[in-house]
Amino acid sequence: MTLVSFFTYTARTLSKERKEGSLAFWHSMPISDSKAIAVKLVFALVIIPIIASFLLLFADLTVWFVGQWFVPQSLLTDYSVNLVALGQHYGEFISTMAAMSLALLPVACIIFFISQFNEHPLITIFVIILLIKIMGSIVFNSTVIGDWISQVNNLSINILMSDHPWGTLMAIGSPTLMGLLIIAVTFFVLTVRFRAGK
Repeated sequence: MTLVSFFTYTARTLSKERKEGSLAFWHSMPISDSKAIAVKLVFALVIIPIIASFLLLFADLTVWFVGQWFVPQSLLTDYSVNLVALGQHYGEFISTMAAMSLALLPVACIIFFISQFNEHPLITIFVIILLIKIMGSIVFNSTVIGDWISQVNNLSINILMSDHPWGTLMAIGSPTLMGLLIIAVTFFVLTVRFRAGK
């Protein structure tokens, strides 16, 4: 749910501004383009996971509450359905979401940039990745570039599925993490400049 909401929001939020004409309104407000983009990033990478965590917490508490009334205590103990376990589960989810959000930061910046001049940024990114993989394989006669792109591309899903999300994030290596940070900053700046009409 979190990933679906993330991709839906990032793909539409900036293009929606231009379609609906609300961009001119926001430019008339005392809010810089960098702050506007930063707020949208915070919503995509922080608020959406927090909302998802509240839904998880509500579901866990509902299971615990119903269990107190209708399930034998011995069965609840066997399956660790108690407030301590629920708190631990919630904490693990928050930790996973934090690691996943860091992995998705460059993805969000790239989607924001492409979505300002393309109505289908996700399809565009998919085609670009496919072309890079094919060209890399043809030019260098190797799948190293394609393998690296796949590793980065699947990072958020791998984190989500991992028992050790931060370990999965760090396993891609410091050079790759630094490269992703540079990509995020670069596309953030490009998005701000494009939104400002520069």
